[in-house]
Amino acid sequence: MKISTKATNRSKNAEVEARAARTKSRDPRWEEEFQFMVDEPPTNDKIHIEAFSTSSRIGLLHPKEYLRYVTISLADVVNNRRINERYHPIDSKNGQIQIEMQWRTS
Repeated sequence: MKISTKATNRSKNAEVEARAARTKSRDPRWEEEFQFMVDEPPTNDKIHIEAFSTSSRIGLLHPKEYLRYVTISLADVVNNRRINERYHPIDSKNGQIQIEMQWRTS
């Protein structure tokens, strides 16, 4: 299983991928940090987070299986300086994605 994150900004796109620490679990945890550098507060931008399942069976071809996604407004992160929320993924009957984000200025 892996997670793909795409942050869309007016001037640039950033995309990162992370592999799950526990691939054979129904409750994978990533515990990874990513930094996106921006020139101004992204109050009109969103971050889109997708989860996929991939098979690594030898000799078999299995495409990525799309599991779920969430889209989060970055205005909440900027205004509150931090969020730590559980989101119910779109197009999913069960499961949650917990996201913690911080807005830091230098």
